[in-house]
Amino acid sequence: MNNYAKLIDGRLKYAPTAIRTAEGLVCNPRPDKLIPLGYKEVVCDEHPEPSDPPKHYREVYTEEADRIRVGWEEYTPVSEPQPDPEQLREMAYRAEADQYLMAYEGYLAEGKILEADEQKALYLAKKAEIRERFPDK
Repeated sequence: MNNYAKLIDGRLKYAPTAIRTAEGLVCNPRPDKLIPLGYKEVVCDEHPEPSDPPKHYREVYTEEADRIRVGWEEYTPVSEPQPDPEQLREMAYRAEADQYLMAYEGYLAEGKILEADEQKALYLAKKAEIRERFPDK
């Protein structure tokens, strides 16, 4: 079975599996029902052969009079920027060390000095470990 679609805003919108016509609901409509609604046959070019080093390809759509052709375009993927060590360190503080700081402050507010001191020591130890993992530049 051939695929039919419309090219909308540079993307393929495939034909639905059911359409409503004057005769009623048509399930799995044939091309004679889809073409008058603006759908065109989708024809795919062969994917380029694997290469060494590997190349990256993305689909490119070309609308022709009676079909939509799917071709391939080589591209270079854009890598996501990595946070700098200072950002990573701050994120680790929030995720791993701040819980000890909050416990310290809570015990301190309750007047539980020994528990507060224990939490402060855990907080400082965790901060030191995080600084080792994410040293300054």
